[in-house]
Amino acid sequence: MQVTEVCSGCGVPTYISSQHLWHPSGFIVQRLDTRHILIFIEVDNLNTLAQTLQETLGPAVERIVVNTRRRAARAYMERVIPDVLKEQVRT
Repeated sequence: MQVTEVCSGCGVPTYISSQHLWHPSGFIVQRLDTRHILIFIEVDNLNTLAQTLQETLGPAVERIVVNTRRRAARAYMERVIPDVLKEQVRT
């Protein structure tokens, strides 16, 4: 079993933390594309909004949200995950 190296300061795997820059202002950005800011949000407040939208517009809202987040997550991970690791996962 392979052991994953983690940052001693934050506990995040080093292959992830090495791909980001932490600014003193609190922003975390991708090292290769500093236009991409990493954010963490509290989703409990958004659940009520999503529920209301779904009741008003129908179940298609969930599909739209899921597809949008899937695409954004895939684009983000394409830039963060090293090609060598991608190839290991594929094989």
